[in-house]
Order: sequence, then structure tokens, then C-alpha cells
Amino acid sequence: MKIFSGTITIVALVGLMGLASNAEAAESYDIWEAQDNSAGSISVPTDKDALKCQKALAGGSAKFVKTLVKGTSKCIAKGEVGHCPPAKDEQKLNKAATKAVAKATKSCGSAGLSGLTNAYSTLTAAAADPGAEAAKCIIGQNDVSALRFVMVTNGVSGVFSGAPGRDKCVKSMSKSSAKLMTTIHKSAVKCLLKGGDAAGCVGSMSSGGYASPSDGKTAGKVNKALGKAASGIEKTCSGAYASLFIPSLPGCPGAETTQNLVDCVTYASANAAIDLIEEAFNPNADAWVGSNVQAAIDAASAGDTVLVGPGTHAEALVVPAGKDGLSLIGCGSGADGDRPTFENDGSLSALNGITVIGVDNVTMQGLDFVGWSENGTFSSDSNNIAHIDIGAYDIGGMVYGIFPVQSTGVVVELSQIEGADDAGVYVGQSDDIVVRYNETFDNVAGIEIENSANAEVYSNLSMENTGGLAIFKLPGLPVQSGNDHLISHNVLVNNNRFNNGVGLVSAIPDGTGILMFSNDDCTIEWNIVTDNDSLGVAILDQEIINALVGGVFSSYSDDQSTAGNRFENNTVVRNGGNPDSTGGNATPLADNLIYVINQGSPSNNCFNLAGVASALQLFNPNQSFFPCTGPDWD
Repeated sequence: MKIFSGTITIVALVGLMGLASNAEAAESYDIWEAQDNSAGSISVPTDKDALKCQKALAGGSAKFVKTLVKGTSKCIAKGEVGHCPPAKDEQKLNKAATKAVAKATKSCGSAGLSGLTNAYSTLTAAAADPGAEAAKCIIGQNDVSALRFVMVTNGVSGVFSGAPGRDKCVKSMSKSSAKLMTTIHKSAVKCLLKGGDAAGCVGSMSSGGYASPSDGKTAGKVNKALGKAASGIEKTCSGAYASLFIPSLPGCPGAETTQNLVDCVTYASANAAIDLIEEAFNPNADAWVGSNVQAAIDAASAGDTVLVGPGTHAEALVVPAGKDGLSLIGCGSGADGDRPTFENDGSLSALNGITVIGVDNVTMQGLDFVGWSENGTFSSDSNNIAHIDIGAYDIGGMVYGIFPVQSTGVVVELSQIEGADDAGVYVGQSDDIVVRYNETFDNVAGIEIENSANAEVYSNLSMENTGGLAIFKLPGLPVQSGNDHLISHNVLVNNNRFNNGVGLVSAIPDGTGILMFSNDDCTIEWNIVTDNDSLGVAILDQEIINALVGGVFSSYSDDQSTAGNRFENNTVVRNGGNPDSTGGNATPLADNLIYVINQGSPSNNCFNLAGVASALQLFNPNQSFFPCTGPDWD
């Protein structure tokens, strides 16, 4: 996965001088809370050959992680335009991955690999080069854990300038967190390879905090790094304006105080290091497969973890009933496209890269899907389903990249979707949804939440789509939800792609940041929405959509109102300068913020307009937007 970054200079300070704290938002994020986590029981081999192999695997992954975290964090903190890490650091990362694989090949002969005291001793028996495949499995998992850590502590791109002290705080957070996590990780690896155990070398998260390693030397290094990180953050993220700018930070969203930031960095660093150690020393895996992945799925038991080797797999996957709890984890170094890729070159009749229907607790991670005519991934009636580090790319008509529907507990994170003729990430008729850390490019809708409830959509980057984010409630569907979403800390920039979609998405004007209609009780905050040619943010109902685009609905939902929504602390500038005038948009509305409803009154939704360059409300041109203050909204 690649993190993209774009420099955004904001002409207004998002009303920083007049912001109230937002405890409600803080309670909605769970990404850096102190959750119990430990590396479990780790046994390091004493056999000479096996120890040499384990050192190669763990040492190579540690160097890869350090390169990834350092390069990516630095790039995002700078707000550089383009890929993060930049090309030069991407080359360094590929070199580190290649070197780790080569070292494992050299150090993990049959004797060394078979002598390991973890699952890698048997998982790669079918591989031509089992040492290399073990290294790729570790690096592939490390890539996810390290990038999740970077996103928690740094956030998505689009850092704005201007608030006193804010830019220094952003850079300090980035530097402090990267140094702390890599210190914990490196020290733990070194300690374990010298014969230590998990408690002594790694520490743990328990009882609401981080317990440092018990090994004296390791603890000394870790505690020094903890103190340095805390002092750096306290020095640069405090002062007269800190309580005003801290909630705006892209990293650690939901934080309100300097202590919140220190806790976030501490917990995120410790959790990431623990996960990285487990992936290298104590993997949870039951099988490894280099080809014929479907056969491995069919042979797996419920709850199994199947590691999937890199390369191009010319097959479509189906997770059949009875495989609840199955995890498909991609193994790939990432260097030179070295990831498991399921590709339809036109010879396969299947519509989806992977299909999951009626199977719960399924995880898909580190897999790419290319060339599927309907969906990269499709799931239905499958609760607690996770899509992590998924790539979905079009070479011939892909409609959706990731498509879960009619489910409870949906996660889509760290994924990259390009070229969907409808939505890159679509979640429909579902509840309890988390969509975070994703990148969508060159789709009609980057992200679409449809007829769903309780979605948290945060820290995503949507660029160069027709519309960055769509939040819809449609009539005629069996599920008529549309409520209680948190839309926060997203960057929606330059979504001006030509709309080649069909159905409702064909009505999205070229150049739309956020389009929401007929959803209630949502919070839209801390988003950066810039340089979209038609609409920055539009909040409407079904009747208004029908009037604007020429009757896409023959009837309306029983409840098609738009009520109880909060819009505040967003940066919405430079939108609406070149509105789409094609098709149903022949007389287009264009502005940074547009609020038009036919059902209800203007006061049904509240708006704090600091940071919004201009806004249009058509109920009464002389009536102001109802503010998010007073007893009805506090």
C-alpha cells in the first residue's frame, strides 16, 4: 500500500480561536485507546541453524519496518504532494525488503527452517524457497501493522498551515512516534534473539497502560525513548493555542489535550511493536499456499489462517459456508509488485475476485484483485468481515472495488482502489462500519456509504474521482437506514474525473467532494475539501436530488428527511469554480457548501461555517445557517 500526500494551505484557520471541545467525537474513535495486547508465549530456538534462520527473519523485518516508518512518517509530516514514501524512499524500502528476503534465503536452509519453534517451520514446506517465503510472509504482515501505526500517529495527508504552533506539533508527533515505536521494536528483537522471553523483552498493554519490558537493559532503552517522546510532544504541543488546534491534528483523531497525544503515541507505538514481534516470532497461521488457493480454502477448517504466497493467481475465490473465522493473509515483500494478485485476464467467467456469502468473521488482508468485471471483493450477509490492505484495480469494467452489503461489523482499512465505474469502496445496508486509512483514485465515487447506520469514515484520501465521498439513502431497498455516521479527518481533493457511471452515481456532478442526502444524526468534522469543480459539500434530501438531476426516483423513502446533522470545523475552500453542466446538471448548483432540503426546516441541521469560503442555502436567501450552539445542539 502507498500513502499519498498533498500539500493544502488553508486561507482560513478553521475558526481555531472559537472552537469548543468535542468530547463526543473523542469517544467515537477506538484506534489509540489502551487495549490489552501482549506477544504471548515466544520461544526462540537454541539450535544453531534454527537460531541463525530466526535472526535473519526477525532482523530483516526490523530493518524493513524502520525504513518504512521513517520514510512514510517524514513524508506525511511534510505534506509533500504525491506518493508517501517518495520515490527515493520507496527505493530504499524495496531494497530493504529484497535484502531481507535474500538474507533469509541464505540463512534458512531446510535444517534451519525446520528447527524453528513457530509455525514458519512447517508452513513453507511446499515452497521452492521456503526461507524466502517465510520472510515475505513476515514482511507482508509487518507492512500492514507498520502502516496502521503511521496512520494512527500521523493521519492522512492534507496538513494545513497557519495555526500558531500546530505545524511544529505535527512534526514532533511524527518524529517522536516513529522513534519510539522503532526503539521498542528493535530492542525487543535484539533481546529475544539473545534468549529473552516476551515479558522481559516486549512488555505488554494491560490495565489501561503500557508495562515496559522487565529485562533491565531493554527496559532502560524503552523507558528512555518513552520519556523523550513524551517530553518532545509536551514541549511542542502545548501552550496557549494547544487546546484549540489539537482536535484538528490528522494524527490521533479525537485527542483534545497534550496528555491525550502522549497517550496516543505511547499506546500506538507499543501495540504496533507487539504486533510486529508476534508476526515475526509467533505467527498465528495454519497453512501456506503458493498456488491453487481455492483448494486451500476448501481444505481449511473454520477459524484457520491461510497464508497466501505472492505471484499472479489466475483464479476467482469463494469462501464457502462453514468457514467462519477464516483469515486469508497475503505474503509479499511489496518490492517490484511482489504481492498475491488475483487477476482475470478475460478468460475467467467469474464476476468477482473473491465472494463471501453468509460466512462470519472473515479477514482478507494483503491481497490484490485486478480485472474483475463486477467487484474486486464481494460479500453479503457476512458479519464482522474485514478488508485490510486490499488493492482493487480495473483493467476492463470493474464496477466496485470493495463491496460488502447487508452485514453488521464491516471494516475496510489501508486499501487502495482505482478505476471503479461505480464506487471504489462501497458499504451498503449494513451497521457498525469502519472505513479508515484508504486511498481511492479514478473512481466515480471514491467511497460510498448507502442505506447504512453507524459508520465511522475517517482518515481517508479521495483524489481524482468524480465524487470523493457519497452518503446516500435510497428508496426501494429492503434496509432503510441512514443515520449516525462520523465523517472526520478525510481529505477530498481534486475530484474532477469525468462521470462514466450508470444508475444513481451517474448523477454525481463531476467535481464533488462530499454528497450526502437523506441521512440523519451524522457528524461531519475536520475534513479538508478543496479544488472540486462543482461542489465542496452538498447536504440534500431525495426530493431535491430528484429535482436537480431529472427524476432518478419514482418514489421516496417514508423517511427521506435530512435532520440532526452537525457540520463543523471543516476546511472547504476553492470548490465550485468550474461546475459540471452536462446531463442532468444543465443548470448546476455550485459552491463550497450547499444545503437544500424540501422536508423539514433549515434548523433541522446545524453548521459552523468557519473554514468554509462560501455557502449556499436556498430555503431563504436571507436566512443564515443554523449554528451548532445552544441547548438543541450542545
